[in-house]
Amino acid sequence: MTRKQQRIHFAQQHQTLLRCPLCYEQVEVNEASMVCANRHTFDFTKQGYVNLAPQRTENLYTKELFTARRMIIDSGFYTPLHQELIKLVADAKVIADLGCGEGTHLQQLLPEGALGIGIDLAKEGVKMAASYDNVLWQVADLANIPLITSSVDAIVNILSPSNYKEFKRILRADGRMIKVVPSENYLYELREAFFPDKSPYSNTTIVELFEQQFAHTKKITVRYEQQLTAELMRMLVDMTPLTQNVASVQKAQFIADKIQTITLEFIILLGEN
Repeated sequence: MTRKQQRIHFAQQHQTLLRCPLCYEQVEVNEASMVCANRHTFDFTKQGYVNLAPQRTENLYTKELFTARRMIIDSGFYTPLHQELIKLVADAKVIADLGCGEGTHLQQLLPEGALGIGIDLAKEGVKMAASYDNVLWQVADLANIPLITSSVDAIVNILSPSNYKEFKRILRADGRMIKVVPSENYLYELREAFFPDKSPYSNTTIVELFEQQFAHTKKITVRYEQQLTAELMRMLVDMTPLTQNVASVQKAQFIADKIQTITLEFIILLGEN
């Protein structure tokens, strides 16, 4: 059985959770596609994911960026963060990672026996994510999530934009919303090197909006430092949107300076629907 066939069979087992992004009808999964009652059809790719936003493109996030991001995550860069998140999703049966990127966060968090759903608008990220089994991988717009109402137990949204109207729609009553945002000292060394005159980063507005949207909110701070090799440091500089507009010569100088320690600081925002 090919990977595509395996993913189609897996999707068939969970098709009652899916809906058409065009007409919002539920879909059925046949031998090659997702098809709704109005015959809107979305084919599975050979990698095993489905593109439910074929008219949308996300050009900022490239294959090279996601390759660097996967290598950074695989190095253990986010392990202390993952350890906290694993506790928060341990009892969830259906977990959606919204803004899943190349999929490694979800793959490392997913409890045994739980269903994972990974959604991102960046096709290159989802294409890479599809190498992980036992997850429904979809290219889709977070403003139009192709899942039925009240279908997931927990949402994780890691260092990614949110659409709370849609998030709340798909989250079950008393479902758990988990959003990870950078804190003031996140990637401090990069900010200090590339933006020394810029005001310190603040997540106050993001936190306040989250607290307005969800009940029983709570904050967990995770702070630690990581040692990186020169190669991993280069990948970190390449993968973060923080350096998107930084000149190549500045990036090269930062790597040449042989800084080895990077500060990681996050706030995990918890809320209930």
